[in-house]
Amino acid sequence: MTSTKVVIVGAGFAGVTAAAWLLKNGIKDVVILEAQDYIGGRVKAEVVDGKNLDLGAQFVHGKDGNPAYDIAEKIGITIFPDTSENNHLVNIPAQFLTPHGEKISPDEANGLLNFLFERTHKEAVDDIDIDDRGHSEGECYEKAYREYLAKYGRNLSRRQRELMDAIYKWFCGYQTIDSAAADLTELSEWALRIYKVLPGPRFTYVDGGITEILKAVVRLLPREIIRLNTPVTNINWTNAKSPDSGKVSVTCDNGETFLADHVIVTTSIGYLQAKHQQLFTPQLPLSAQTAINNLGFGGIGKLFIKWDKPFVGYTQTPYGEVQGYDFLWLDSKPVALLSDRCPLKTRYGKPWWYGVHAAETVRGSPNILELWLNKYQAEIVEGLDEAELKAVCHELIQTLFKDLKVPVPAQVYRTTWITNPYFRGTYSFISSKVRKQDLKHLGQPLPSVSNPRVLFAGEGFANGFISTIHGAILTGQAQADLILKSKGTQPTGQLLDMFSSSIGKSKL
Repeated sequence: MTSTKVVIVGAGFAGVTAAAWLLKNGIKDVVILEAQDYIGGRVKAEVVDGKNLDLGAQFVHGKDGNPAYDIAEKIGITIFPDTSENNHLVNIPAQFLTPHGEKISPDEANGLLNFLFERTHKEAVDDIDIDDRGHSEGECYEKAYREYLAKYGRNLSRRQRELMDAIYKWFCGYQTIDSAAADLTELSEWALRIYKVLPGPRFTYVDGGITEILKAVVRLLPREIIRLNTPVTNINWTNAKSPDSGKVSVTCDNGETFLADHVIVTTSIGYLQAKHQQLFTPQLPLSAQTAINNLGFGGIGKLFIKWDKPFVGYTQTPYGEVQGYDFLWLDSKPVALLSDRCPLKTRYGKPWWYGVHAAETVRGSPNILELWLNKYQAEIVEGLDEAELKAVCHELIQTLFKDLKVPVPAQVYRTTWITNPYFRGTYSFISSKVRKQDLKHLGQPLPSVSNPRVLFAGEGFANGFISTIHGAILTGQAQADLILKSKGTQPTGQLLDMFSSSIGKSKL
């Protein structure tokens, strides 16, 4: 048995930030226990042609008050903000493509997309009490679309009506992937009211990927405090209320046990939903269990298709901007791929590739095309044979870009977050089951705020900033602050003070 002051379960952004902040403020006896064989959690990169390919978190959302943005700027990482300042939280494409060679102007889509936004993201949400069970976002979108058709759809031709249906499906697909909800009926209607949008660009890329920001935090830590390949099997907080000890016992899969004054748990909400009953002794309070179980935890997938030369549809630009392609699927014109032999279908009875929402080139790597998949598509792709996956990707891209001669891909990379037993998905969302009391009890320290022995951090506990990198960073710092204050120590300085300025300057 090893005695230590603080054990941190998980070496993602929340965990390493908490450790760095504790060390800065005088608590040196810290151990991080990480189940995986790498540091980062859901921040992970594949090195391709010497460049980081973000398999996990990829964007910094917002600027003002965003520690991830601030760190990148402070250490001199070049950042590439989205300059559109889009208040919709929905990026309307410059052009839509169909699998049948049609190119659809955004002028044909703007009317419907703006209508949906006005009805669902402004008017409806503003009138809802957040403790009212209300409706899901899916129900709100359906209602708004019926209103649109009643107002503008009477004189639509058959082709125009099918196009409107496809644009509506695209809009819902965008929301599904953005929220990670498997279906929009799972997403609370007032979720966007709770989510705090930070001022500044909606999507910011970081030169070298999000892992470069992570590395800046990890460099602040002594490497020996991080134990990789060390899953935690039990956190026993039986004595947490004891005035004499208050120690928490943490048992690892390898049989090693740590006796700690405090434990910060940073595992994903998906993992906690599956394992909290076995993980904690005694079990968490019923209010905490209910809050964890009611919160949504979803999954999306990324599929990267690599060629030896830039993607044939790519146009060289001065700063290597990302080029996006968004797809409208018309059900009246079936599409078949001969290379697809997978018997599995999505819940909608379609092959995994049918309805692929969008693709875009990777910044700085125009020879790689990134496809975004919803949960039902991703969970099939994660189990596919690689040779078949490459063949289907080749045929799919050739089908979507009929005017181009698409070569056979050199390599295909895919994410596996959904089937990873330590994550079980990608990030959290406010589900239709969440109530006001759940938000109050979610992540509350045990046994109390004044005696925080077991604490919780990570994007799922970032009330207002759920699903974001900055949410994870802020919760890590906040839980470290609680530990410091419980020991009578007042945190000094700012988080950004830990990082040294670089000679390089950010490109704004």
